[in-house]
Amino acid sequence: MRETKRARARGWRWRRNPLRRRSDAVEAWIVLVTWVLALIAGAVAGGVAAYSVDQAIEGERAGTAGRPGSTGV
Repeated sequence: MRETKRARARGWRWRRNPLRRRSDAVEAWIVLVTWVLALIAGAVAGGVAAYSVDQAIEGERAGTAGRPGSTGV
């Protein structure tokens, strides 16, 4: 019981703090969203790079590495 009151009090203090400006909260959300988007973009870029390398290796095994229109003979 005591823990929930403390958690509620902690959250209440942050919401009602007169020193916390709205612009600070907006900036914190913008930074959080930016980091999340950067992490997602990094994962996508890594996936695209891995796919590209996999295709290049697959082509090399088939004998068509980097030669468009080649039949692999």
